[in-house]
Amino acid sequence: MNKECSNLKMDFTKAGPTIITRLKFLSEENPGKPAFIFWDKCFRRTVLTRQDIWEESRKWATFLSRQGIVKGDVVCNTLPNSQERLITTYGVILAGAVSMHGQKFLADGEDLIKNLEDSKCKAIIIDPEEETGAYDVLETIKYTDEKTGKVGYKGLPFLTQIIPIASGDKDGGKNWLNVADQELETCVDETVTENDVAMIMCTSGSTGFAKLVPYSQKRLFICANNLKTLLGIKHDSVHYNERNLGWIGGAPIVYPISGCTRVVVDLIPGKTDDPGSLITHILDHEKCDVADIKPSDIQATLDHLDTLGQYKLPKLLGAVGTGGGPVSKATMKAIGRINGWYRTSDIGYKNKQGQLFVICRKSHAINHQGILHYPGWIEARVNKHPDIRSSVVLGIPDPYVYEQICLCIAKAPDSKMTAVEARDFCKSLFLTNEANDVTPMPKFYLFFDSFPLNANGKIDRKATKNLALKRLQAEFNVILEH
Repeated sequence: MNKECSNLKMDFTKAGPTIITRLKFLSEENPGKPAFIFWDKCFRRTVLTRQDIWEESRKWATFLSRQGIVKGDVVCNTLPNSQERLITTYGVILAGAVSMHGQKFLADGEDLIKNLEDSKCKAIIIDPEEETGAYDVLETIKYTDEKTGKVGYKGLPFLTQIIPIASGDKDGGKNWLNVADQELETCVDETVTENDVAMIMCTSGSTGFAKLVPYSQKRLFICANNLKTLLGIKHDSVHYNERNLGWIGGAPIVYPISGCTRVVVDLIPGKTDDPGSLITHILDHEKCDVADIKPSDIQATLDHLDTLGQYKLPKLLGAVGTGGGPVSKATMKAIGRINGWYRTSDIGYKNKQGQLFVICRKSHAINHQGILHYPGWIEARVNKHPDIRSSVVLGIPDPYVYEQICLCIAKAPDSKMTAVEARDFCKSLFLTNEANDVTPMPKFYLFFDSFPLNANGKIDRKATKNLALKRLQAEFNVILEH
């Protein structure tokens, strides 16, 4: 990296209040400086400069405009972290549209379809080669209108554009963004203001479906400034951040307000089998001074860093991200009276008919890799199996991913279900592809004749968890760290 260029201080007073104005400003101030650096599992390195970001994003904005995407339209992006994901995200925003993360945890894609419906999504960006991806989900609800001959998708009347991004050979030779590359003239929506919505984030949902939270340009910059301050990021920082580009902790929003260089792992070729080696190589090669590493990769990275000797440990290694650490017990148990109302710490929702459904206690939420999963909706799906009389989903303390998910099963009479069969059933419910390791797919499976009950005749989760912990230690030699 050209340190002479990166040490030039930035005067952001002329940069403007939106992502559009900031990207343009950075491309003009220091066009050759690396803005994003991508590494893949084969240790291939690709650099996108500030000028690259601006030019490629404008091409995509122009392409989207020609496809009928206008200001305020919602465009869902299902691509994994990659150059393609970055440029298409910026391109959507430059077109004045709203970029929504295409979150998918359920194997049948029901959660993705609901997000598309609730957001009135007009277009979706997909990788047609992704295993059990959005393409496969949409194929199940695709139809052709007999009168007009037009293709549509059941329950999604607003969805008019399916935009495939061909990644080419996954072991190299990518032909990425080839459609937008044909745009000779470029344009952006210059009417966008700081109060316009730029992104929709998907938060943890107690019903198994994400809550869609809109973020204006202004709100995104507030979040970006908080992250910048917390991590101590400066204009010349080299920031390793492997968080998802569609989540608030990984969204490409710090670069526009700081001008720093971000380093990302490209997941389109697939995940590495040795994350510690890859991450350590990246940190050393790029001389990252700030690193944000997934909980599951921290120990492997630390083990490899020990072999580098004089390498200076990046600031706040693995300490900050979408989840930010284990869930605070004090926060989860915040019970009291607010404006005359008693806060019960129950998780629930109200449907369109005004009916109230209580899912579970807030304190039962499981923090897996910084993502909260609520056991109530997982149990409701699992309990549909005829061999399962009832189930309890528990969070098992883990030193690397905060909590692993354990499924405790009370079998139906005469059931001969095995752990392998239970796992296979869960695989049919929850996404298990290699690019997504934060789904609620259980790791442990335990069978009980019955569950202990409390004084109210309900399942005693605390007592069940104590029994599960003892069995995991005795039967599976699981080392538990609280």
